[in-house]
Amino acid sequence: MKRLLLLLLATGAALAVGSAVAEDRASIEARFAAERQACQQHFAVNNCVDEARRKEQEALAPVIAQERAQAAEDRRRRSEVQAEQRRVRDLQSAREEAQRRERLLVSPAPRQLTPAAAASASPLGPMPPMPVQASSAPTSAELKKAQARVAAREAREREAEARLRQHAEREARRQAPGARPVAPSLKASAPAGQNP
Repeated sequence: MKRLLLLLLATGAALAVGSAVAEDRASIEARFAAERQACQQHFAVNNCVDEARRKEQEALAPVIAQERAQAAEDRRRRSEVQAEQRRVRDLQSAREEAQRRERLLVSPAPRQLTPAAAASASPLGPMPPMPVQASSAPTSAELKKAQARVAAREAREREAEARLRQHAEREARRQAPGARPVAPSLKASAPAGQNP
């Protein structure tokens, strides 16, 4: 905690230094804005403005270096604060976990209830018995329907296999070396510019 307070105090001091740097920057920019305005009265405006800009950049170089150093210091300080907060949070969660484990060790284990005791202890009371179906065995009519479905499916599969065999035979005959060429009527019906 002391470390966190020291970091916060250092942050306040850094803000004071940062405001001084900002004031320096503002005074330099105001001075050179006046110089650029005075350049508008000269005949060679561009040369005068370029010279004023060069002088402004030279004057701002140390201020910019200070700003960059201050920004780096701020990032480092924020990182330390976050690390400290994370460490405190981890310690807190470790303490809570230790207390929880201690409570579990000290308290008696919960009783295991039998299913009947659990049902009677439920707020809704015991569960009613499930109705039993009269007969779960299939009837002879259901068996005949199932056999008919199986026979029909097997017949469809045999027909599909026969069609596949016929198609394969036609393809083999068409691709044989002595096969007939494509009919001329098909060549004439092909779109222009495409060869079949």
